[in-house]
Amino acid sequence: MFGLAASAVAVALCGCARGSEGGPIPEQVRPPVALQSGQTLAGKLRRGESAAYAIAAAAGKSVVFRLESVKGSVQCARFTALGPGDKPLYDDDSPLCSEFRKVKVQAAGVALKDAVGSGYELRLPAAAAGEYALAVHQRGHADNPLPSGWDYRITATVE
Repeated sequence: MFGLAASAVAVALCGCARGSEGGPIPEQVRPPVALQSGQTLAGKLRRGESAAYAIAAAAGKSVVFRLESVKGSVQCARFTALGPGDKPLYDDDSPLCSEFRKVKVQAAGVALKDAVGSGYELRLPAAAAGEYALAVHQRGHADNPLPSGWDYRITATVE
């Protein structure tokens, strides 16, 4: 299902480069995990780690990624979403856990619902048919001296 384009998405989402404003993007690269609509997977990220997920959608639909906290802090999560052709749809970055989200890219119709302590929902309009990818980053520059991590469940749906 994933070819050369998906490999490029994985690299773009999960590392190998620095953000446009010099903000850190985790260097660890993980290829995106292919999800089917309605499928739920468990995930675990520690400080500085990333994971990437992708799902195919038809034009005119919406892609919804729901992340539910199992345990741990969600305050240090940041997200990057790409559409077909590596089109940036959403990107936020804040080096510290206590800072409000600094949204660098938010395409029209993209919405992130942040339910502090319980999880997130990112809704992406599928303007074109193709693969939509989400990278989840647990920020490495935390202002909390305690070990930071996030155990979560992710569900992707096409609506």
